[in-house]
Amino acid sequence: MTNDRISRILLQVLTRVVGYVLIAAGAVLAVSPVPLGAVLVAVGMAILIPTDARFRTFVRGRRKRWHWLDKALNRLGHHAPSPYDRYLRR
Repeated sequence: MTNDRISRILLQVLTRVVGYVLIAAGAVLAVSPVPLGAVLVAVGMAILIPTDARFRTFVRGRRKRWHWLDKALNRLGHHAPSPYDRYLRR
């Protein structure tokens, strides 16, 4: 393996870890009166959706069950930057 490939793999792993940590921290802070938890969850999802195929599959499954989430992500996808809109819209 070359150094370039190793650094790319490490960056992918680090990105996924940061995304999941942000989602976990946001879930814990969701009960606080300050809406920081929702912001952390949204940032974690924004990191994970383009990088983690398993997370995208998880979100697709939730969209089928929770119609409110599907509508919210569709609305958000119309206003999201171009790298993210294809993951959010149906």
